[in-house]
Amino acid sequence: MKALFYLLGTRIKNQFKLLLHSPGRLIGVGAMLALLIFMMTGAATGEAAEEYRDVSEVYAMAAALYAVIFVMNARNGFNKGASLFSMADVNLVFVSPIKPKRALLYGLIQQLGTALLLGFFLLFQYGWLYNSYGIPVGALVVILLGYAFTVFCAQLVSMALYTLTAGNPRRKRQVKAVFYGVIGAFALYLFIRLYAGRADLLGAGVSALNGPVLSAFPVAGWLAAAVRGALTGQLMPLLVGAGATVLLVGGIILYIEKARADFYEDVLQATELAFSAAQASKEGRIGEAAPGAVHVGKSGISRGMGASVFYEKHKIENRRARKFIVDSASLTFILVTVAMAVFMREAGILAVFAFGTYMQMFSVSLGRWVKELTRPFIYLVPEPPFKKLLYCIKESVPRMVAEAVVIFIPVGLILGTGPIEVLFCILARLSFGLLFTAGNILVERCLSGLTLKPLILMAYFLSLLVLSAPGIIAGLLLNMAVAGALGDLPILLGMAAVNTLVGLLVIFLCRNMLTYAELNNR
Repeated sequence: MKALFYLLGTRIKNQFKLLLHSPGRLIGVGAMLALLIFMMTGAATGEAAEEYRDVSEVYAMAAALYAVIFVMNARNGFNKGASLFSMADVNLVFVSPIKPKRALLYGLIQQLGTALLLGFFLLFQYGWLYNSYGIPVGALVVILLGYAFTVFCAQLVSMALYTLTAGNPRRKRQVKAVFYGVIGAFALYLFIRLYAGRADLLGAGVSALNGPVLSAFPVAGWLAAAVRGALTGQLMPLLVGAGATVLLVGGIILYIEKARADFYEDVLQATELAFSAAQASKEGRIGEAAPGAVHVGKSGISRGMGASVFYEKHKIENRRARKFIVDSASLTFILVTVAMAVFMREAGILAVFAFGTYMQMFSVSLGRWVKELTRPFIYLVPEPPFKKLLYCIKESVPRMVAEAVVIFIPVGLILGTGPIEVLFCILARLSFGLLFTAGNILVERCLSGLTLKPLILMAYFLSLLVLSAPGIIAGLLLNMAVAGALGDLPILLGMAAVNTLVGLLVIFLCRNMLTYAELNNR
């Protein structure tokens, strides 16, 4: 066991050394911490609201977040599984004379630390949570811990499901039926409660999510009840929720340990897939890390000529990589935005649009055109570079349109806004999608040879802020010109028009990036 603790301590120490000796990472981490401190101190020193919203809404949002995260991660156990280890562990731990039980404990400790890092983004929500609900920092840390344990338990459940169903299609169908049956039963109960309280949809949703029935939802409901009990001083929900989670974790560990004394084979494939996914993400190979999930269907590129072949090729790759026009990550951001519309009904559609745009900064994918920069074929096609670039980024247009429609039609129904306002929101959303795509192109054009990922990430967000500023200013000026007579329409119209012009201008200025392959060395 000493060897495993030594390995874990050495890895942590090396990460700190790597941070200190990498100026790009150090600047990135420093900027993130400075932004977090500035946001927290700014919220704490600002004027307190005259009347805060009901804090039970925060508990309901946490329960919904935990449920979505748990389901999305746990269901991986039916296909690729989940792993508590990295490829370095495969090469060091798996081949060492270490008992599998101790290796499993090492993986659990490592995975818990990863789960805590994944929840770090929740701290950046402190500003609006404090201004709207008066949530202190300590309460947000408790919610973050609940999120981290949700991710941790979801990985364990996924690993157990994979161990239980691997190599047995009949058992996989049975377990999958039970898994989705339980989720469907709780979802049906939530729908019935919302329908019964449709006169006060927000109140009905908050009451249902914080109620005893949905608190019984495996892991997510238990941890949400424990967090709610810890923040409200109610001992019974805290003990019941935390106790049920501990029992589940202990039961899964015992099952994995007893089911197979040597569980290395069960996690090896999942570890390899996770490593392939990370490599694919770094190289821009979207949706190609899990060949088992490919939907073949019709093969071959039968359409397109010249530069348009790249668009047809990307369409086929997208069809094979996912079942829907949007991927699971985009679907998650869509659900979060629609859910926030329920809690922001009084703020209006412009506030929901701002939140959706903020989430769009994270959901806009680089697209498949980035992968083409690393291959020689796109440079050899005898077509103008600008034409090839336009056809390459064309594959993201259907996804952006689908996201905008799927988000703002339900949002409009929830907020009770008219069709004209919904249409303008869709147009403004599309303009921001074009603008963010142009920001991606600009960063790739200027920093494609840079290997410091934190600097690239900072440059990306900085470029988006700079490119978005003209549209926001134009919208505000147009709204002032009409003296607010048309509601939020002038702001949305101004942003849509100026964002489109700025996005097209940036893409035009980067039109020659496909002229020479040397410009895009990686």
